[in-house]
Amino acid sequence: KISIVTPSYNQGQFIEETIRSVLLQGYPNIEYIIIDGGSKDSTVEVIKKYEPFIAYWVSEKDNGQANALNKGFARATGEIFYWINSDDFPAKNTFGVVANFFARHPEYDVAYGDCFYIDGNYELLKVSKPRPFSKGDLIIGNIFDQPTTFFKAEVWGKFGQTREDLRFIMDYELWLRWALKDIRFAYCPQITVYFRLHGDSKSTNLQRVNQNENFALLVQLGNSGQVSADLVPKIKMGLKQLCLQSYWLRDSRQFWSLLVKYIKYTKAFPDFSLLLRGLLVLSGKGTMERMSQLKYKFQKAKAR
Repeated sequence: KISIVTPSYNQGQFIEETIRSVLLQGYPNIEYIIIDGGSKDSTVEVIKKYEPFIAYWVSEKDNGQANALNKGFARATGEIFYWINSDDFPAKNTFGVVANFFARHPEYDVAYGDCFYIDGNYELLKVSKPRPFSKGDLIIGNIFDQPTTFFKAEVWGKFGQTREDLRFIMDYELWLRWALKDIRFAYCPQITVYFRLHGDSKSTNLQRVNQNENFALLVQLGNSGQVSADLVPKIKMGLKQLCLQSYWLRDSRQFWSLLVKYIKYTKAFPDFSLLLRGLLVLSGKGTMERMSQLKYKFQKAKAR
């Protein structure tokens, strides 16, 4: 039995496709739960249309996505848990693939797969094909996509829930917390999910929130003593990557903010790559733009 939770808020233009993608999986044993945060658009009207096939739904004010997930999974009774946001959708037969994977590989607790990023017009933007799981790689940066991730209910019961103080990286914090408890993750390329990027999506609008939450989480992890000595350098690498990410997004203010935090945490002078970016930031946005264009051309030529 697979329990699926969809947190939702004002995604009436997309949620019907998400609902149909769940109900039309062709998998015989699902429990679908929708937790809506009191949407003011057509969301409730759409949900009511499919009410006979939904195990539970509610539309009421909540404290954000993480709170909605915790409310939803508190009602879930399946052996496998999954959440899909109201603007994303799994490919057909994904649930069957997941159930077969866990049946064949009972030693794993979490399975993740390939994510196809699309825009509002279904144009393919990129394909994310993760590599096999590594705890160190996960610390450096999230190596797989939340919409592709299924996990055993017992893992949630022992080591959940999502942190409700996080707005953006509640999934990443969950994976890190589980990984440090030696929960076993596996890459299953047959899992396929579509992740929609559009003008109103959190992934588009909250880059700074994402980076700041991510940075604070890694610093907290580094100061907690939970990480083994061999993994401590990975935290520094992860913090450096966040600094570089803000640079390539040409967010000079955010770059300086993260660089100062990086120096405070490492208590060391930044390496050449960070110093070089600092000089380029001082040179102005025009220089940053030209460097970004050069990087894009280099990556395109390398891909050939």
